[in-house]
Amino acid sequence: MTAVLSRYSKPRGAGDQTSGGRGKLLRAHGSLTRAQILVRETLQNSWDAARAGRRPSYEARVRRLDCDARAALAENVFTGLGPELDALAESLSAPELHVIEINDRGTTGLNGPISPDRAVEKGEPNNFNAFVFDIGSSKPLGSSGGTFGFGKNSTFEVSAPHAVVYWTRCDRGDGVLEDRLIASALHDPYDEDGLRFTGAHWWGDTASGDVLPVVGQRAADLAQVLFQRHFDDGDCGTSILVIDPMVTIPDAEGIGQRTAVRDSDAAHELCSQLVETLLTSAWPKFVADDSGQTPMDITLKLYDKTVDVADKAAALFRVHSHGLARIRRAQAGIDEGEILVRPGEIVESDLQAISLRPSYTDETPRESYFGDRADTVSGHVFLAKALRIPPAPGLLDSWRVDAACFMRSSAELVVMYEPMADENDGTFMWVAVFKPTPECDRHFAAAEPATHDDWNKNAPDSLASAYVVDKTLGHVRQRMKKFMLGDRVKSITEERSTRQLAKSLNGFVPVGGPPTTGGNTGGNIRAGGGGGRSHAVAAAGEVTIVSTVQDARGTWHLTFRAPEPTGERCRLRASVRAATAEGAFGLTDDEVELSWDVGTATENGSSVVVRGGIEGVLHVEMDIEATIMVDIDVEEVV
Repeated sequence: MTAVLSRYSKPRGAGDQTSGGRGKLLRAHGSLTRAQILVRETLQNSWDAARAGRRPSYEARVRRLDCDARAALAENVFTGLGPELDALAESLSAPELHVIEINDRGTTGLNGPISPDRAVEKGEPNNFNAFVFDIGSSKPLGSSGGTFGFGKNSTFEVSAPHAVVYWTRCDRGDGVLEDRLIASALHDPYDEDGLRFTGAHWWGDTASGDVLPVVGQRAADLAQVLFQRHFDDGDCGTSILVIDPMVTIPDAEGIGQRTAVRDSDAAHELCSQLVETLLTSAWPKFVADDSGQTPMDITLKLYDKTVDVADKAAALFRVHSHGLARIRRAQAGIDEGEILVRPGEIVESDLQAISLRPSYTDETPRESYFGDRADTVSGHVFLAKALRIPPAPGLLDSWRVDAACFMRSSAELVVMYEPMADENDGTFMWVAVFKPTPECDRHFAAAEPATHDDWNKNAPDSLASAYVVDKTLGHVRQRMKKFMLGDRVKSITEERSTRQLAKSLNGFVPVGGPPTTGGNTGGNIRAGGGGGRSHAVAAAGEVTIVSTVQDARGTWHLTFRAPEPTGERCRLRASVRAATAEGAFGLTDDEVELSWDVGTATENGSSVVVRGGIEGVLHVEMDIEATIMVDIDVEEVV
């Protein structure tokens, strides 16, 4: 029998905070949008809940609910709605009701007691109560990321009726896995029958007089109707259903208007904003370690189709990713002599440790600053000057270029960006990446607001934390200025060839990013070699570059369409040049190998005869590490 949940509305007592004020606590700091906070906070929660020895996964799905799920929400979950919940009733009756489904796996799930008044012993988990019932329940500063506990409200803030459903599978404490299901809504306070209520509501099992989640098979049966992603045998995790999400869409004057996502246009806009947030806030999660494994598996889906985020992150943040890899090695004590392959667009780079010299006292001994570190390093900063490669259409450029990126230590989630002011002609970009050492990360955690998007030296209660944050940020900013100033005084002659090379590429437009109307046409493409995924861009011409892909071996596969008229024979001839800081030079047959797939045939060499309008693939395999330029010329066949 499918479970039917009962409603519990919290009466107001002394000291209670009304639910309407909870979102204000989260929005009181910073300028992040609700969608940005949603992604940042739920991603952080999933990372913090990772099971020991497991690589956690995070997934967000934007989708339209089917009839069965809509009926289950109205008849089995959100029951007993009164006038104080008219907004929820209106959402549930919307014919095009959408949801955001957020799933994590490889995590502990919401374990611990399920009764809101149950105390826990030291070291015992209390995740269910803390996440579902509590507000502002802080975690120790030694935790990897979130410390305030307000982030859970981000799901309510995105929902038009401020309503969510939680489904979790966890170890109930005796080695047995248990499914738990409960729903919640946060609305304005109201009066009823002479009593005052906070506006916080839960739907679950109220037989005890309090509200508890539905558990066991009854929870699993109902959840499997509501959620698309289910649990594999033996797996734990949490799924959240955000009901009737809203998205901010700029009007003709650029003023953002919040609207419920109830059609495909709004769903695509919401998905675009989620992509942007994942790229700007979570790009470090897409950077593999020395074993080739990324810290976290992140997936985004729109109407059951997977949205490419990993490839975009790899392309946009090549320089940042290289810097983060170097910082990871430095903080792991790996010798810099083990060279990492440097992206070809980097002209100059440096990795610097930030060392502090505080004065120790009885109140602030050495350990209060650096824990058990043997040195006084509070973090590392990577600095780079690189050729500015244009972004794909629709992807933000301002976040990644001429900006310093600051992130937390083990969590490796971006906290903020700061501009690196510089007067240049757009030829180059400046990049800085900073990450604290694990021993000093707690100081930066203490300096964050509830939204985790800033470091304020005046926020920590500890003098040691205030000192570490203030002095470290000051040193990082000084190092950035010195790095950029040192570049300005270099000989103009020394840089002339690089500048001329980069200027010659300014007319290129990206391919391989979000699709553009009519595709990209071009006789030239530029591809970044030298390890990892890279950029490829095309310029206007007769040959249409349909897509560019670089495989794990570094070989480029360029899908092209021969020029019109259809059926008329022509010869395509490809040449490859390497673009380096010293200029561009042609590659010999010993350095590059070209092959063409046209129809069912494969031909080796620099040219191939094709018929107009046909599609084919040019394979470019190199034995050198460099950014490359490929010219595809069209010749008549006599």
